[in-house]
Order: sequence, then C-alpha cells, then structure tokens
Amino acid sequence: MWKQVFFSTVKSLIPFKNFLRQQLRVMRPYESLHANDSYAFEQGLEMVVALKNAGACFGTVLEIGTGWVPTIPYIFHSVGAKKLVLTDVEPLMDEATRRQARDFVESQAEDIALATGIEQSEILANLRRPLDFDYLCPFDFEQVKKQSADIICSRTVLEHISPKILADMIPQMMNALKPAGLMFHIVDNSDHFEHKDKSISRLNFLRYSKFVWLLTHINKQEYQNRLRHSDYAKLFDVDGLESVLFEGIIDEKSLVALASMNTHQDFNSYTDEDKAALTSLILIKKQCS
Repeated sequence: MWKQVFFSTVKSLIPFKNFLRQQLRVMRPYESLHANDSYAFEQGLEMVVALKNAGACFGTVLEIGTGWVPTIPYIFHSVGAKKLVLTDVEPLMDEATRRQARDFVESQAEDIALATGIEQSEILANLRRPLDFDYLCPFDFEQVKKQSADIICSRTVLEHISPKILADMIPQMMNALKPAGLMFHIVDNSDHFEHKDKSISRLNFLRYSKFVWLLTHINKQEYQNRLRHSDYAKLFDVDGLESVLFEGIIDEKSLVALASMNTHQDFNSYTDEDKAALTSLILIKKQCS
C-alpha cells in the first residue's frame, strides 16, 4: 500500500499533468480492462433496472463522476434517456473511451433487453442515435439548473468525497432533481488500495488513525473518506428525501477477518456488520412539495 501512496504522491506533483495526459492519449488511447467494463456494466444495469422499477422517468440523467469510460451513461442511453449530463473533477473521458463504452454496451444489448423488458431492436436503435450529452469538468452544482434532472446517479464516487462536502452536496442534489426525481448511488466501502495490493485486507484502512490516513491522500485523487454504511444512512436522512432502497451488502470474508484484525479506536462504535458492509446501494426519491 505505502508504495502505491509514494508513487501516487510523486505523480500528483507533476506540472501540467492534465495537458500531458491528453497528449499521451493522442499517442496511446486509453484501454480499460474487460473485467472492469463487465463489472461496471453489471452494476449499471442493476441501477437502471432498480430505477425503472421505482417508476423513474428516463429524461435527463446527471451522473456524478463519470471517469474514464462512460459505460453507465451508455446503458441509460440504450434504454431511452433523452439527455445525459456527465461530470468530473478532471477531464478523463475522451472520444476513444466514449466509443469503447458504446461498443461494449451494444455488445450487451441482449442482456439489457432481458433485464429491462425493452425490445433489443429498440435498445440498438437508441445506441445508434447521436448521444446528447454535456460534459461538465471541473464540475460544480452551480452549473446545474434547478429541478432539471429526472435522475442523479453515481458509482464508486461518494467514497472519495469528504463527509463535510458530501453533506453540502445532498441539498444541491435535491435542488437539481425534479419533484419525484430519483437518485441511485453505489458506494464502494472497501479499502481501494487493496484493489492493487492483494496482500492487505479489504478493510485495511480501518486500522489507521485520522492523522496516519491523511498521509495516504496527499494526492487528492486517492482520498477515501472511510465512511461506513450507517454513516451514509445518516447523511441521506433529511427532510424531502424518501428512501426506496438502502442496502449494505456485507462481505462475509471481511466479516470473518475482523475477528483477528485490530481496527483503530475511531471505529469502535461501529458493529462488525457495519464495518464489513463493503457495498452500499442507495436509491432515494425526492418527495413532491
């Protein structure tokens, strides 16, 4: 883990990194891993089906933190979303990654049809029409018109936002949603350093004090807030929002591992089940005033 932290910190100090990234992508287009595309597709389709079952209108969809490959926006596009607003802190997506995402989602048209009940021919027709989207980067909710979004969604993004900023964002999301609009957030509550370093636990980051943990995200892109599922339940428990689905999926291996793991005293108030809930599925509806 600490090797990752070192190289990430050095990388963050490189001047003109966004410009250099863009030039590198011209010479060598970004290529994602098939496994990553498949997992994003699986979760994105789960999101779309849950929203459809909750009666969502697939008009304007705002995605917080689109990232490199816009797989989930193209799933929304495939089921008839009229307008997509894609956002990021830094520009990552480009024409090549959009094409990659569209082609991948098109290859999964049969699965989308089976899951949603929409004819496969309609899904393909949607994907082959021009994508109507805005790309807001760097993103600020001030750029979004009041009550302009039917759906707000994110996947593995909220865990990278500080609790204070997240608390401020929730009213902004409510303001952007139309009455009876819906939001769906998938949160990865695991230690993201474990994704590349399999020698550590998926809950390794619960071992550290706040001060030590600060040292891991000198590069702000590496920030993880370490919130547990119950913390998100408290954050979204505000007037004007109705919970449709609020599920914490417990990772059984992590639950077992906690028995022999010394977590920092900052996490003593959490149950082991709460600590080991490594995925949060959050489906919220804005109440009509």
